[in-house]
Amino acid sequence: MRLLGVDPGRTTGFALIEVSKDADGLIFNVIEEGSISGFGAVDYLTQLTAHKIIIEDFILERRRAHEVAVNDPELLTVRVIGGLMARIPEHLIEWQRNIDKGMCSDNTLRELNLYTGDRHTKDAKRHVVIWARRNLLRIKRVNKGPLT
Repeated sequence: MRLLGVDPGRTTGFALIEVSKDADGLIFNVIEEGSISGFGAVDYLTQLTAHKIIIEDFILERRRAHEVAVNDPELLTVRVIGGLMARIPEHLIEWQRNIDKGMCSDNTLRELNLYTGDRHTKDAKRHVVIWARRNLLRIKRVNKGPLT
């Protein structure tokens, strides 16, 4: 399954990763990764092909309002997300909270040989890893009576 992780912002990180499974778990193969400044990220990312696009959601929290006003006065994060939403079919988009990134540490990225690129690129990879773990590793039990 080809997944595109997106960490939107003034600099938008992205990672297009082929995820497959074997007996030992998930295998992550990076097809393309990088970061793009400005709104040009929308044009570039909408040309990539993926089964799912995992985008970090933007929530303006009161405690971070001043930081956002200083670091992103043009609100490029919101504009990039809006541009992606306008051009990508809704059924392909999966939203992920920014706090979810804490579920995939730097050490995890290192173990998966995904610890490359700038911080935005790494965050895009975190979104892919977290989504894949949640959605591709579900354990299914065949009902054959009570467990003993």
